[in-house]
Amino acid sequence: TEAGAELVKFHSPSSVGKYEVFESAFRQAGLIQVEGIEELYEVCKGVAVLPKPDKKNTVIVTSSGGCGILAVDAAEDLDVNLMDLPEKSIERLEEALPSECILENPLDLTGSATAETFDESIKILARYKDIQVMVVVVGDPVPGEAEVIKERFDRLTMVPVMLGMGEEGREERNKLIEAGIPVFSEPETAIKVLDAL
Repeated sequence: TEAGAELVKFHSPSSVGKYEVFESAFRQAGLIQVEGIEELYEVCKGVAVLPKPDKKNTVIVTSSGGCGILAVDAAEDLDVNLMDLPEKSIERLEEALPSECILENPLDLTGSATAETFDESIKILARYKDIQVMVVVVGDPVPGEAEVIKERFDRLTMVPVMLGMGEEGREERNKLIEAGIPVFSEPETAIKVLDAL
């Protein structure tokens, strides 16, 4: 079992692989393990700026269902709790958002997302104290999204991911960077940063 394997690491580390011993030692020492220079840079960028939440009760708001799934998979591998959306929030989201939106965690605003639907979603979810972190994943560029994130960034722990390429995507990303807000280019990296907080 997994529990048994953990005990083996303490009693006879030579019987488990060296990598497992290394991982276990890092965990016990509270060290952050990264894979490569780019991930090191990204994690440092996030840890330097983002506040440490009391808990890691997290909601993902995305315009890309596929990226939402990548974030969920990463969260399951790490110490990030993807909580169920509060019932009342679902009722409010239902009233405020188009019917094609998927009202779960991740909250999928679909490819038709606008800055307004992101703003409305974040505003509604920010009312619930149990939600301590929001990972906001913007797939294709959404004009005005940077303003939405900038406006709410200081009020809650928000981890922005912007995937959009092209001039419009770069403009939105640069607006956040200029405001001192870390932006990540992959949902898995954002979750790794969140785990490191």
